[in-house]
Amino acid sequence: MNLQPLIDGYHMWIAGQESLIANLSATQQPIAEAHLQQCQQAANRIQQAVEILASDDDVRLAFCFANKAIALQSQWARGQILTWRPFQLAFILLWLILSIPTVVSVTCSGFLLVEATPRHI
Repeated sequence: MNLQPLIDGYHMWIAGQESLIANLSATQQPIAEAHLQQCQQAANRIQQAVEILASDDDVRLAFCFANKAIALQSQWARGQILTWRPFQLAFILLWLILSIPTVVSVTCSGFLLVEATPRHI
């Protein structure tokens, strides 16, 4: 499973949007910059989630199990396996980082993850 192209594509899209900011009015430019900063934070969260998937067998297994469950449900409901759209996969990865218990408190893009029991003792 290689999810890096998803992240790379998002970074390229962000860079393309940044190049358009100069064409906006002076009042719109700071708004666009703030939105793209939020996009960059989202890209960073997606990258963190992919790194966790690559390094944590339990998280990867749970991710694969969830994907299998969604594929089975899609097959039962539609008669065919669901094909992920990039934004759907990105959404799951964005929230993956927030759903994993951590040992320490971490601030992640405006969310505070409080101390929780670690998965591995």
